Amino acid sequence: MMMPIVMLIVILVVLRLVFIAEPFRRLWWYRGELPGSSHPDTALEILEWRYAKGEITRDQYSQMRADLEESRR
Repeated sequence: MMMPIVMLIVILVVLRLVFIAEPFRRLWWYRGELPGSSHPDTALEILEWRYAKGEITRDQYSQMRADLEESRR
């Protein structure tokens, strides 16, 4: 008689853990990488991503890119 109740509790706990992990999985997919991936994003990749999303203007992008290229020298 106790066995079905225990199984139900275990199933509910597992489902709860899956739903807790879901937002983190979406965040990893949004960034296009999984934790522990081979390399972190470079500053230029982040800059290009921000420009593509419309977070910065073309002038800001051009200035920041020039600054990054200058700092590489």
